[in-house]
Amino acid sequence: MWHAFAGTATAPWRNLGNLTLRFSWMPERRRLNGDDVLIAGKCFKDRTGRGADDFHPRWFALLTPALRQAVAEFLNRLEELGYWPTQIHTLIKLIPKAKGGNRPIGLLISIVRLWERMRVHEVRKWKVLAFRGYNW
Repeated sequence: MWHAFAGTATAPWRNLGNLTLRFSWMPERRRLNGDDVLIAGKCFKDRTGRGADDFHPRWFALLTPALRQAVAEFLNRLEELGYWPTQIHTLIKLIPKAKGGNRPIGLLISIVRLWERMRVHEVRKWKVLAFRGYNW
């Protein structure tokens, strides 16, 4: 059942080539830059977990300015495409609960976490605009 639509059913924003979607509720995004990578990278605690890439998100802040700009341009291009590469995996860690059993925690790879941190302000603004009481 899970594989019945493999390769045929995709998200509507995939495979658009040079086209990008514009929705009335989606404000124009500010392009990310190397300074955004530096600021976001510094936000992660030293003891934060590492995902399947085993790369600490804070290490992006240690890159040279040119490399930070390259990371920002890569993320800008991914936003234009509207989807992440299929090679991105989430590592699931089982954390023991105090009363027994385990709690699954998903650890994304560092570049996804970095991007989420860089866009958190836009998401919060969108949440205020898009909130509806019936959502809950």
